[in-house]
Amino acid sequence: MRSDLARVLAIGVGHAHVTGVRAAKAGAGAASPSHADLGTLDQLSQADPSSELVDRVRRQAYAELASSRGAWRWIALGWSRVALPVALALITVGYLRWAIESASAMYR
Repeated sequence: MRSDLARVLAIGVGHAHVTGVRAAKAGAGAASPSHADLGTLDQLSQADPSSELVDRVRRQAYAELASSRGAWRWIALGWSRVALPVALALITVGYLRWAIESASAMYR
């Protein structure tokens, strides 16, 4: 399984490298290629992985993503990003209102 995943990653990295070589040849990139054999890499054909391999890698990636993020993480994120600041703002406004009313009651 790991060799299939490594093969898919190698194909993706190779494709990105060849695409970068084509862009550099077209003048889109600012830096020129530093290796003499980049031209031969440009001429290599792209090997596409089988659809079964792509589906299996996609299913495994979704399973890993789903298992790493539970409901507790979203609850903690909601508490720290939304509920806690709102609660602090309400407490602060309530305290300031009480303080102003108490101070004004002393002058009556």
